[in-house]
Amino acid sequence: MHEFSIANAILQKILNVAEKSAAEEIKEANISIGELTFLNKEQLIFALKVLSKETKAEKCKFNICVIKTKIKCLNCGYKGKAVYEGPEYHILNFKIPLNCPKCKSKKIKIVEGKEVLLKNLKIKIKIPK
Repeated sequence: MHEFSIANAILQKILNVAEKSAAEEIKEANISIGELTFLNKEQLIFALKVLSKETKAEKCKFNICVIKTKIKCLNCGYKGKAVYEGPEYHILNFKIPLNCPKCKSKKIKIVEGKEVLLKNLKIKIKIPK
């Protein structure tokens, strides 16, 4: 379960941003994950909640949005949704043959779908008097 290692990296980034912003508490975190990261959304949220105990993010609401895979075909120039044509065990072994839906070429570049992004945070800060 690689969700815990990714969750730890995300939480460290959240806490670093909060520290730089002088946050008292982190209320909400909006995170985007690419579907090719193979991160399970529910497991990632669970890991973030476990890891955030006794931190400024303990009561944080973690919102996760999945980014669909987009490709650029190096053969015909198509840009858009990828098509997977292969047995399921390739996905389980991270050997993902993606094809261009227009010309069926395997010469593609993945444009979106592999990223993990901390989009924004809602924080509570104490305003000095």
